[in-house]
Amino acid sequence: MNMNVNSRIKPRLSLMSLAFLPSLAFAGSGEDVLSSVLRGLITLLTSTPARLMFVVAIIGVGYGTLVLGKIPKERAVGIVVGIGIVFSGFYIAQKMGLGV
Repeated sequence: MNMNVNSRIKPRLSLMSLAFLPSLAFAGSGEDVLSSVLRGLITLLTSTPARLMFVVAIIGVGYGTLVLGKIPKERAVGIVVGIGIVFSGFYIAQKMGLGV
């Protein structure tokens, strides 16, 4: 009996949602959510405050590795290479014609 009730309620709920929320029935503005999120992430990572944070992070890693000796050199190199990939990825994609 429960399956029969569920099979009758689901179509009605979907029709009611389209009736009360008509924005669900229309296509998007041409840009999906994933693209806008990724574009916002790229904008955030290439902004001036983000660059300053990464410079401070590199200084902190260098200080922790060379002066304090608390960070292994292999991990420090990995962190610096990772920061380099974050900043060079957008540039490389633009040069390949894949960027915005």
